[in-house]
Amino acid sequence: MEALPSGTLSGAPRDLEVIAGRITALTEVAEPVLCPEISLRLATPNTPMWTAGQAQLDAWGCPEPYWAFAWPGGQTLGRALLDHPELVRGKSVLDLGSGGGIAALCALRAGARAAHAVDIDPWASVAVRLGCQLSQLPSEKLTTSAQDLIGQPVNEEVLLVGDLLYEAELAARLLPWLKAQAQRGVLVCIGDPGRGHVDLSALERVASYLAPTDAGLDGSTLKEASVYRLGAYFTSVGQPETICT
Repeated sequence: MEALPSGTLSGAPRDLEVIAGRITALTEVAEPVLCPEISLRLATPNTPMWTAGQAQLDAWGCPEPYWAFAWPGGQTLGRALLDHPELVRGKSVLDLGSGGGIAALCALRAGARAAHAVDIDPWASVAVRLGCQLSQLPSEKLTTSAQDLIGQPVNEEVLLVGDLLYEAELAARLLPWLKAQAQRGVLVCIGDPGRGHVDLSALERVASYLAPTDAGLDGSTLKEASVYRLGAYFTSVGQPETICT
């Protein structure tokens, strides 16, 4: 790939169009291994983002780019929605810690009425919208925000959580809130590759897939990852075992 012109990506962006331009310059269009039905702007070995260190990220004004990688929990969650669209069809969905928006975009592909992608990184919000456009999904059904919603009541019918249980401290804060939302009637679906930071044995596993590992997001190495649920299940779906994969 040709080197980027000197100075074209320096400084902290203040405008969403500038962020979109930088994301476009630093990534390429790719399809997640488990979810080829959607397209995202991702870091690959062909892109400047792939090998960027902290100094380079700072020069671009880019926070840690978690959104630029299709993590296994999100891919597993997205695949489950695509295989079982009855989970979200006609429903409103919140994708918490959305990153590049795999779960939100797969929910829209599966027929969700609306999807709200939330990530504290504003670059992620832009990346999700770029993915929505690339995937030719209805942009009017997608909303994004850069809020920390943990601790607040969820207004959507389905809460999707992929790859957020990657450290014990965050999991300890997140799980009680997720359980509280489930008690309010929200269907909570968690995609997790089993990183070992939290015991999920008490949760109901509803789907499992061989997903790319953290170190092999291109699909070169695979490991089982699962989707777990909390809360009442839609009666149209039937018993949990009917959607195990």
